[in-house]
Amino acid sequence: MNGKISLVLLVSMLSLKAWSQTVPEHAFGLRFSGDILYGGSLNYQYSANEETRFEFNFGMFEGSDFGATEVQITYQWLFNLYEDFDWYAGGGGNLGFQSIRETKQNLPFGASVVGQVGIQYSLKIPLHISVDVCPELQIININGYKPTWLSLNLGVRYLLF
Repeated sequence: MNGKISLVLLVSMLSLKAWSQTVPEHAFGLRFSGDILYGGSLNYQYSANEETRFEFNFGMFEGSDFGATEVQITYQWLFNLYEDFDWYAGGGGNLGFQSIRETKQNLPFGASVVGQVGIQYSLKIPLHISVDVCPELQIININGYKPTWLSLNLGVRYLLF
């Protein structure tokens, strides 16, 4: 019995050591945003290799007189700062549906070009926390409502292999 417990502990410690030295291929979590729009999105990251990854967000956002449902895809480059701290930068696009409350007008479609820069910290457990800034320039904006903005985002993700 003691041998089985020792074996389970040894395998667990080795797997944690192996996890801490590799970049996870998949990460899934939540990303919270704040700006003129506030809300959150489901977030998924897929590592293309050890230096790059794709990030996918599906979110719903609200403001005082404006709302949006969006899908955002970005391609990011990762750079190590110090041990478990990394910074990343990238760009991509955003597609979504928008509405303006005061006119009760639904804008059928919006599209944006998105930049992204941020830092992330990988905890000793399979979880990382990130903070990033996302400037956005709308290229399809039917009503001319707020064509650019800058959002501050907080992400919490569970790391999968």
